[in-house]
Amino acid sequence: MQQNGINSKSSQRVLVFVVLAIIALLDWSAAHSPYLLGAAVAYLGGTWVAMVRGNVPLNNRLAEQAPDVSAAEAVRTDDVERWTCLDSRHAGASILSAFLLLLAIRP
Repeated sequence: MQQNGINSKSSQRVLVFVVLAIIALLDWSAAHSPYLLGAAVAYLGGTWVAMVRGNVPLNNRLAEQAPDVSAAEAVRTDDVERWTCLDSRHAGASILSAFLLLLAIRP
């Protein structure tokens, strides 16, 4: 089920990264903990929060215009730069998070 652009898979990923952050904080003396916490912060802040605060309002604004194709196209044209910026932020945060997770599991 999807509501406002948030589906169960994204909720599951959020839960995984929240758990990783908790594990990192509870076992801070472990060598991998800073990497786990960094990965969680990068993912939660750079992808999920950006989606909820950025993409969802843009999607809602576009959905309000759906019956009127020309109005929807005008809204889409106005928002394309912001969408692109948010998508770039998502990609960068995801790459950083994946890199930090790789550092956390290295021997």
